[in-house]
Amino acid sequence: MAVSIDTLKGAIKDAFDREKEEKTDQEESIKRLSEAIAKAVAVQILAGINSATVTPALAAPNGPVTGTIKIEATSE
Repeated sequence: MAVSIDTLKGAIKDAFDREKEEKTDQEESIKRLSEAIAKAVAVQILAGINSATVTPALAAPNGPVTGTIKIEATSE
């Protein structure tokens, strides 16, 4: 699965929409907004990494190398 710009834009817009009426605690609003954007980006990066297909092009003296390369990522 490719990284979805539309999904990421939607998540960032939603984060801003949730905070746009905040008038009492700007610092907490900035923290929540930063957290929401960071999570949205991480989700898209992980989706791209965890669904990537790697086609090995390795060769050894006895012939081509076969097998599976699995890449899996997580966020903190």
